[in-house]
Amino acid sequence: MYGDMVVPPIEWYSDDVMCEDLNALGYTHYISRSYVHHAGSQTLGRDGQKLTNDALPWLKQNRPQYLDLFFGEGARKQMEPETKKLKICVYTITKNEEKFIERWAKSAQDADLLLIADTGSDDKTVEIAKANGVQTYDICITPWRFDHARNASIALIPKDIDICICLDADEVMEPGWREEIERVWVTGTTHLQYKFNWGGGIEFYSMKIHARHGYYWHHPCHEHIRADLRVPEVWATSDMTLITHHPDHEKSRGHYLDLLELSVKEDPHCPRNAFYYARELSYYCRWDDAIEALKKYLAMPEATWINDRCYAMRVLGQCYLAKEDPVSAEGWYHRAAGEAPNTGSLGSRLQDFTTTNIDGLNVMGRQCEPSR
Repeated sequence: MYGDMVVPPIEWYSDDVMCEDLNALGYTHYISRSYVHHAGSQTLGRDGQKLTNDALPWLKQNRPQYLDLFFGEGARKQMEPETKKLKICVYTITKNEEKFIERWAKSAQDADLLLIADTGSDDKTVEIAKANGVQTYDICITPWRFDHARNASIALIPKDIDICICLDADEVMEPGWREEIERVWVTGTTHLQYKFNWGGGIEFYSMKIHARHGYYWHHPCHEHIRADLRVPEVWATSDMTLITHHPDHEKSRGHYLDLLELSVKEDPHCPRNAFYYARELSYYCRWDDAIEALKKYLAMPEATWINDRCYAMRVLGQCYLAKEDPVSAEGWYHRAAGEAPNTGSLGSRLQDFTTTNIDGLNVMGRQCEPSR
């Protein structure tokens, strides 16, 4: 050491470093061994380029301010490792989305690739998509299920893409989305949690932004993204609202019940789809079936998320109200309030039990579907 500084473990530039350090400290009178070093046998007949290469790692880590001085203007920038630009793909599956696809594409235009896997549109979806720079592919999934379609769309994404964003046709990316993702997606990240605006004043964290490799969609309906068990997940989080949903209330969802029934059969221990299936039954005014399925869901050991449990209890209240059993309905509303007292909509749901008209009951804001 000299003073408080460690002598660099390099031969070729050690004296220059020491002299520059001493100058920086204000010393003007000192004796350097450079005359001996540069003229003596330590470097004579040796590979000068190798000595330089050996010195560079230490210089870059400990004295980067001298790189330009020793190697010329701009050397430090040239020797800094290049930051790899992330390649981002926004992808979706479509069928007859001509009302939304241009808005979808424009909101995500900062992506490196926009890709849709079309499942049989007979309107102008594909034509409009291509006009907006979207790569389009035709796929066929029979019998239909959402997870297989989404997995087919992932397979179409080039292997050199770093980040995939699953953006439904009725959703849009919010301004500044790319800068925010690049800010939080550090080296090694595989999955991003971000704020999602579902509409109607409802906002929550969503997880449909994932790495290109090691991820797949699961469940025939209300599908969600999963990591292969061999992939160690590394999460990043953004508190920025990156995606906003603009739901199409006119689109038919009549096939959801069959898909949810299939999902429950395939994965009987999944509480998420057990709840969705029970809720769907209530949409068809199948009150007794819904009550049975909701209670089965609540009894599952895996059903631990209080928000969904609270929601299930509210649906039970609606079902009993439809069956003209206000006592049972009130009991389930109060149980819902105890399950998740911070749920903002509970007050209005409790009020339902005295104000709802049983005839033509509108369950959770949705009219009963015709029975199959």
